[in-house]
Amino acid sequence: MSIRICIYLLLVTFPVAADARAAQSVLYVSVDGDDAANGSQATPLASIGGAQSRIRELRAVSTAPLETVRVIIQGGTYEIAEPIRMTAKDGGSEGAPVIYEAAPNEIVTIRGGASLGPWKSSSLGEDTQATSRPRKLWYANLPTEIQSESLRRSARSARLPSSPAEGCVVAEGKSLRRAGWPNDGWAFAHDLMAANSWRTNELLLPAGIEQSAWAHGFWENESEDALVPVGIRGTADGTLIWLTTPSQSFSRGARYRIENVLMHLDSQDEWYLDHERKLIYVADPDIAEKDCFITLIESPLSLYGCSHLELRNIIVEGARNCGIEIVGGNQLILDTCTVRNVGNVGIHVYHGRGHQIVNCQVRDTGCEGIRVEAGDRMTLEPAEHLLTNNQVSDFGVRQMTYRAGISVLGVGTEVRGNTVSNGPYSAITICGNEHRVIGNHIHDVCTEANDCGAIYCGGDPTYRGNLIDGNVIHDIGGSGRKDIMGIYLDDFVAENTVSNNTVQRVARGIAVGGGRENLIVGNVVVDCLACIQLDARGTTWASDFVSGSNAPYFQFCKNINASGKVYGERYPALLSSFADTPGAPKGNIISGNLVDGGIAIDLQDDASKQYVVATGNVTEALRFLVDRGDGIWELRTGMAADQPPTLLQHYISTQSGSPSDRE
Repeated sequence: MSIRICIYLLLVTFPVAADARAAQSVLYVSVDGDDAANGSQATPLASIGGAQSRIRELRAVSTAPLETVRVIIQGGTYEIAEPIRMTAKDGGSEGAPVIYEAAPNEIVTIRGGASLGPWKSSSLGEDTQATSRPRKLWYANLPTEIQSESLRRSARSARLPSSPAEGCVVAEGKSLRRAGWPNDGWAFAHDLMAANSWRTNELLLPAGIEQSAWAHGFWENESEDALVPVGIRGTADGTLIWLTTPSQSFSRGARYRIENVLMHLDSQDEWYLDHERKLIYVADPDIAEKDCFITLIESPLSLYGCSHLELRNIIVEGARNCGIEIVGGNQLILDTCTVRNVGNVGIHVYHGRGHQIVNCQVRDTGCEGIRVEAGDRMTLEPAEHLLTNNQVSDFGVRQMTYRAGISVLGVGTEVRGNTVSNGPYSAITICGNEHRVIGNHIHDVCTEANDCGAIYCGGDPTYRGNLIDGNVIHDIGGSGRKDIMGIYLDDFVAENTVSNNTVQRVARGIAVGGGRENLIVGNVVVDCLACIQLDARGTTWASDFVSGSNAPYFQFCKNINASGKVYGERYPALLSSFADTPGAPKGNIISGNLVDGGIAIDLQDDASKQYVVATGNVTEALRFLVDRGDGIWELRTGMAADQPPTLLQHYISTQSGSPSDRE
């Protein structure tokens, strides 16, 4: 087809009005389409990349400004061999966005992986180099497009730079885990120590652990996990393995799991990789009838510098790094999208302004669900991004610590009305200033890590001005874990507000670790070992943090230019703290809270008792309250005596409105 005819077809598809305004334009995409077609409903394009190129071609030959451009994607799975990358050329304008959306009532999936099959059956030991009790397995060759580096594992921990994950097998929308030992839960180092010492780097395991095995564990403490390679040699008593990372040893009692062990491939949610023969094994007898693929592409969808672009009702699955990455740009919208089966971060937003992630589902991610790094901490210019009404679950599959369901860094992102659940670490972490975390529902998080909070902000005394309001938090942590918090203002963060939240069934409801000028007001905290806890660690075990001009407290402030005009005007209490015993918890107020638990208000040391204002709180508050069932509490009916105080009446009135009503 000649260039002249192509331009003619483009102008037919995108009619230009006489007054130099182009009419709304529509392109159609179908799995049965052709990228050489004109993109009409009758002759659709074959790919999103094809639609992207067609819009660029139109703009190259038309001088008229476009109105809204819609790309209607018909149902089906679009298995991509290369990432879809969009730039500033692919966005729209204010009032005239470019919209990519699924056709009504149809399911559209963008897949960053390669299909697996055909599957063959074998008995364990027949087509493998292992022997075990007889059982049936199924195997398939790796797709030819799989590159060796995409399957190469690398050590990972919070101390190492993040790298793309290795490829993972996905069946029916769910990532399978590497076959390993033990099948469920963890083994403990005190059961199988090879050396009679408190710390070692050797373990004695049952026979059958292979050279391709790796070890994942909480090696030195319960707050940090790591995946490390192991060395293996056989002994008369079993298999001796050692951690080959020079700096990695482990303590007696450390919990761990050995991964990629063929002898322990006996569950339908597991897979095993034979590196040498390039075969994938599973134990699922129905695998041939299932939609199964292996993740291939690092980031299927990348939006760099795009503005006024929208994605609606689209599933993005199968990524070794990020499902959707957004860098820069303005006013992007992700609406009712699903991101799943991702090696690291489901949705990553870096810089930009005014983006919205709404009504989305993010699940089955190796590290974080949604991560936003935006806003200028030097000028305190806000990002004004909005994350609302999203569901984030089953995060932290690959790394279980220091990776949250939702992480916000920088300045001025709002996290409102989301549900975050089923993760090993915090649901929401806050780093920076003037973020708003409002009306979220959080449960069943912090299930593996220790010393963390469902909502966590900590580590830097310049993290100020954040609002944590109206969140419902319950059933956090695991049995016997005493260092888990519902809301945790850790390590000297200051001038933050925690208000109108409901926290129940967690070891410690709300905790403040050494900070100043925090306001804890109007919360309901019940069924906790300690309902509200505050310490003056800057005067006791963490005094080194604030003692001397080279202490971390002052270095943080110096790095962020806290003595400059911006921080000086916004946070005058920060400047005054330099010469006013910064380690003392001055200015904290705990007021108007309803608490009922083991310890109501736990001021843990003399300095806390001296400086913290704790007033107007109602203890044994359950005699006044009944749980409505959705995390909101109501007055208990039929109370003849002991009528609730005015404070309680105020709480009930604030809970009756929406989070925005309570600001």
